[in-house]
Amino acid sequence: MSKYTVLNHEEELSKYISDNNSIITYEKVFDIDLFNEVGAYFLAKHPLSEHQRYIHKNDDMTGIGITVMCEVFNSETLSKLFGEPLYHDEFGEGFEGDYDEELEDYLEPENKSSYASYFVKVNDIVLHIGYDHRGTCFEFDNNNDVTDISQLTEAIKVLIDSL
Repeated sequence: MSKYTVLNHEEELSKYISDNNSIITYEKVFDIDLFNEVGAYFLAKHPLSEHQRYIHKNDDMTGIGITVMCEVFNSETLSKLFGEPLYHDEFGEGFEGDYDEELEDYLEPENKSSYASYFVKVNDIVLHIGYDHRGTCFEFDNNNDVTDISQLTEAIKVLIDSL
């Protein structure tokens, strides 16, 4: 049984961007203690996993945690966990096409959207997980009574357990 619920992305995005809805306010997840714990947890759970290719031998736990959240949870991984994202143009910088060595530049991307979003409820915390060409970003609804960063850490551990 899954410990997370994939929410209706379109409904949640409309709440996210609505000027009339001051109840939903999201904050980016950026906390050194969280990154340290996520890094250590990931290495303990997936010591020889396919995702290790993202980890560099000189990374400290903070770097590993950031890498897990920004690169291990990439478009392919997120799609396996949550299905298709909601592609939209509300924010973001878009996507890059394949790199053409002959031109020494990126080709026009197939996907013309600016951003891809997932809205997922984990341990009663609503997360907005989204990405564009820069990588993946985790945000949380700060009206979820998140009183301690450990609540977010535990939610992210649930997602790591699902890899």
